[in-house]
Amino acid sequence: MKKIKLFLTLAFVYLFSLTAFGADAVPVYVDGKQIQTDVPAQIIEGRTMLPIRAIFENLGLEVQWDGDTKQAIGSKENTHILLKVGENTALVNGKEVSLDVPALIVDGRTLAPVRFVAESCGYEVVWTENKEVFLNSPKAVTTDIPEYTGNAYTVLNNNKPSFDELSETSFETYGELDNLGRCTAAYACIGKDIMPTEERGSISSVKPSGWHLVKYQGIDGNYLYNRCHLIGYQLSGENANEKNLITGTRYMNTIGMLPFENEVSEYVKKTSNHVMYRVTPLFEGDDLLAKGVQMEAFSVEDEGRGVSFNVFCHNIQPGIEIDYTTGDSKGPEFTGSENKEESFETEDKSEKEDTDESNEVDADYSYVLNTNTMKYHLPTCDSVTEMKAKNRENTDLSKEEIENMGYVACKSCHPDKGE
Repeated sequence: MKKIKLFLTLAFVYLFSLTAFGADAVPVYVDGKQIQTDVPAQIIEGRTMLPIRAIFENLGLEVQWDGDTKQAIGSKENTHILLKVGENTALVNGKEVSLDVPALIVDGRTLAPVRFVAESCGYEVVWTENKEVFLNSPKAVTTDIPEYTGNAYTVLNNNKPSFDELSETSFETYGELDNLGRCTAAYACIGKDIMPTEERGSISSVKPSGWHLVKYQGIDGNYLYNRCHLIGYQLSGENANEKNLITGTRYMNTIGMLPFENEVSEYVKKTSNHVMYRVTPLFEGDDLLAKGVQMEAFSVEDEGRGVSFNVFCHNIQPGIEIDYTTGDSKGPEFTGSENKEESFETEDKSEKEDTDESNEVDADYSYVLNTNTMKYHLPTCDSVTEMKAKNRENTDLSKEEIENMGYVACKSCHPDKGE
């Protein structure tokens, strides 16, 4: 009888090991190199798990394990992660973070959720249709940033994007904020099914790293900074997502990024095809303000014939001196009329003024009226950036109310269709 029980116990352990370590094995790659470990990654409760030492060490973290408290600490430079077996929360740089799946002990091995650890270190996590996981090192911290030479953007890699995998299924992913609260990469396959069907909501609650509310003379709309979507609202329908909003100059937002966003949007709407799309903010060192963003796009079904680009949009504003360490700036003082060649440091304004962002592309209003042409536009419309200030009026009125006033919809951005 004892032999039968022993046999059944061993059989159960063997079958459990096969289930845990074989059936759902998932290859995980760090910058294209597969992580090699005696226990492969697996899916548990919908999350990819890997032995804690393997994931920590492959991401450059030094590992400390306390067998008594069953907790692991991974540390490198400005990143400090504490995971405790069975706990649904972890600590990242002293801040408590909720976990979908806690660290677990399976067959004597401690497993950690791959996405949580990778994104806490600033890595981009990409899950493919072939059930592979790619961890791409943080491009958000680099010194290889193109110099501004007078153009709003610089072409990279002969304008060829670098997507390892293509998909005809729409998706969107947003990297976790890094330890300085900065956005990392936003990655998507743009399709009609994820594009917005409702009017844009407010994003004024988000204060991205390097954010300052300041006006200067000579800037369209007067405000130096906008809350710039990495993946534009017209492509994803994302509103106040802090993982998708960075501090960007008016120049970068409207002259640099917007034309490329429009190109993708118009192509998808016209063809119903899909576009691989990635936007990565690039910072120097511990700067809170990005030097710019790398934008990559590739149309899938026609193999890039419709859309294909790889550019770096510069986060500059002509005539304004910017300190990228903090986001502070100097420039001609805003007088409400003529330029006045005096300078002042950027200062955070009162809460009252902090809501006065009526001239931002990403401000909390629905439409822009041109009182001269009697047309109304979406805030992201190209025509808005070319509109004279005296003819421009921002409004939260409904389409019906605007049209009752005699305005007609712009035929380029089609605000009457709610896009």
